[in-house]
Amino acid sequence: MRFLNPAGLWLLLGIPILIIIYLIKAQHEERPVSSTFIWKLSERFAKKRLPLRRLRRILLFLLQLIMIILAALMAAKPVIVKGASYDYVVILDGSASMQNADEKGKSRFDKAVSAIEKKAQDLSDGHTMTVILAADTASSLIEGSDSSAEVKLALGKAACTNGGCNTEEAMALAQTACNRSENAKVLFYTDCAYEKAGNITVIDMSEDEWNVSLGSLEVRENGDETVFVGSLISYHEQADVTVGLAIDGKTVDARIVSCEKDVAAEVVFTKNKMKPFDTAEIFIEAKDSLAVDNRYALCRKNHAKYKVLLASESPLYLESALTALGSCEVTVVPSLEDVALEGMDLYIFDGLVPDEYPTDGSVVVFGVEHLPQGLQCGTFYEEHERISINKELESDLYNGLSFYGAVVKEYTGLLGNRDWQPLLYCYSVPVMMSSLRENGVRFTVFSFDLHNSNLPLMADYPILIGNLLEYSIPTMISKTDYVAGDSITISSLPGSGDMYLQYPDETIRTLYTENGKCVLPLDAVGIYTVVMKGAQHSEYTDFFVHIAREEAAPQTGDEINIALSAEPNTEPKMATSGIWFWLALAFLLILLIEWEWYYYEQY
Repeated sequence: MRFLNPAGLWLLLGIPILIIIYLIKAQHEERPVSSTFIWKLSERFAKKRLPLRRLRRILLFLLQLIMIILAALMAAKPVIVKGASYDYVVILDGSASMQNADEKGKSRFDKAVSAIEKKAQDLSDGHTMTVILAADTASSLIEGSDSSAEVKLALGKAACTNGGCNTEEAMALAQTACNRSENAKVLFYTDCAYEKAGNITVIDMSEDEWNVSLGSLEVRENGDETVFVGSLISYHEQADVTVGLAIDGKTVDARIVSCEKDVAAEVVFTKNKMKPFDTAEIFIEAKDSLAVDNRYALCRKNHAKYKVLLASESPLYLESALTALGSCEVTVVPSLEDVALEGMDLYIFDGLVPDEYPTDGSVVVFGVEHLPQGLQCGTFYEEHERISINKELESDLYNGLSFYGAVVKEYTGLLGNRDWQPLLYCYSVPVMMSSLRENGVRFTVFSFDLHNSNLPLMADYPILIGNLLEYSIPTMISKTDYVAGDSITISSLPGSGDMYLQYPDETIRTLYTENGKCVLPLDAVGIYTVVMKGAQHSEYTDFFVHIAREEAAPQTGDEINIALSAEPNTEPKMATSGIWFWLALAFLLILLIEWEWYYYEQY
């Protein structure tokens, strides 16, 4: 035991004062009475009560003495020392695998939260606690709290995600907390087994629960047959699993698959003369420990036919490349007279220039006559020069392209404002620039004639035209399969209106784009639908979000570590437990007894 305020013991000086008061206090009082007859009559009874009266006086003295001692102890604030106090830095794994639940339905995450709350009950003894949630991004739930109620409230707001555990960010936050502490202790509640943990105490929350995980789904066309091939694994147990197949949300087939323990198995469904579909999904109804990996879907990307107007007097190179893509309905016009420039997804002007450019579709121009706003002609060059890309830019336009050996005989330099982005160069002079308009329409200008270059004769040419088509008319999404924790970029189509995203739980969110794009984080598992309403018709596309494969499997890690204080504290702060409450309770109780006794003696 130790005293937080030893000066309070000066109140013990009240003990000799109390003794002196009792010594000098008169034992008898003089009072005038009318007769002593009654006293003489009761004298024999008074002699019998005299020892008891003396005992009461001694007990009253002892009660007052104890009250002085208790008052001094309360002022001195005595505490019971329970060893060194710690600043606990707790890392809570919030990844998808922590959703594994036992037979009673309690997940690993719930068990970890309960364990942390139990640990927080010791905070009243002088400890503090910092809690860090390690999900796709790590965040501090509470920092340096000495209140178990505050820690419990912060944990109540934490939720397990469908993404991964960003251990690196969590360790960085933990290191910052340790740097502020003289006596830190790091606890990591996770289901990942680490071979080396350094200064970190790893609390393993896994219990080898049985889990069946669906990991993939492919579709293969074989004549009139459509073959669906999926994969699954049964972890920790051998099991016979019923797997179903659903097409566009309707179950069409099911079969039993025998799975060996921790060995990948394959399930195959074959269907004849399938009608076109948007989504195919395999699913299981097993009562395993993890539900978010019991479904896996394949969403087919919409293969739209792009309407392209090609205005050129020599359209051979461009027409043949566009037709070969198979996704274009090409309309070729040798003149712009009496041609309605509307209703197209892409307009290509090769040597022919309209008085006004269309605004309902993307535009590609070969030549420098009648340049759009924000773009000007530079110097004209009549010499062979190699074509190169903008190395400071990452663009889908460059996918699969090398431009090795590509040269131009004649070209004009382009000068554009900040709305225009250079994409191709001849030497250091921009010869291809592009700009994205507010309505999603992309305007691209080539300052050279294809006939004055060797591009149409190179293997890169059809790739360039295909990339140019996708670049000019971006699809809403680039792929249809995502991992929880990823971000998706949704592009608005030229001339599109309102955009919506339907989540797996069927809630709908309105999307707002900036520069024709909208970036969203993905956490919920399931099938999403993007809907884009246009003036003439609406378009939609589906995509599927699943947990990472490693989140369904038992996880192991190599090494984690935290550098604690380089100079250990020679006199660490001690964890204590105060007894002030019990002293105050005893003081009040004795005060009540003393008052009752005194009142009885007097009256």
